[in-house]
Amino acid sequence: MAEAERLIALWDTGIDWNDPGGSSPWTAEDTRRFQAQAEALLDRLRVALGPGFMVVDERQRA
Repeated sequence: MAEAERLIALWDTGIDWNDPGGSSPWTAEDTRRFQAQAEALLDRLRVALGPGFMVVDERQRA
């Protein structure tokens, strides 16, 4: 799924690879935009898989 791969690559830009445990270089708006895109992908994935599958959202929200 190309959209998932795109979001994974985008997620990687939100990590300061010199200090992965530190603060993200993303602004609050960057984070909000990513979360909205991830939520939309999750919804599309659930629809595509249908009722025979359970897609679990394990994101931790602040």
